[in-house]
Amino acid sequence: MKKKYCILAMVLINTVSFAKNLFIQGTGSQSACVTDAKSHLMLVKSPPAIKYNWGNANKYVKELKLCGFSNWRLPTKEEQIELQQNTGSYAAFAWFNTHGFDNIQTDFYWSGDSYSKDNNDAWGIYMYSSKEGGGNFV
Repeated sequence: MKKKYCILAMVLINTVSFAKNLFIQGTGSQSACVTDAKSHLMLVKSPPAIKYNWGNANKYVKELKLCGFSNWRLPTKEEQIELQQNTGSYAAFAWFNTHGFDNIQTDFYWSGDSYSKDNNDAWGIYMYSSKEGGGNFV
């Protein structure tokens, strides 16, 4: 029995070590941001818990000044999917909140990619189920 616990402990240590290396915590003037070690995308560590439609979400990020930058944008659909690949079977919001982020909600998070010809609708990810979807809901 003791041997099984040691093996399990080693797996947990390796998993935690790997997860810590996925995101680089900002320091100093960049402490409100996290950088994805693989893609080098800088992400907001604690996004606002406000529901925006797609137009207002785009407006918010274009006006955002954070961590010394003012050129923020919503992630592409592909970037969102890539970031979510590490969550495994866990709910994405819970996984992100235990891997360097704060205040990630169970809600829908917009991408910067529209999916309709008239650009009124966009893709995004449901942070509870990690499923992608689209619409222009609030």
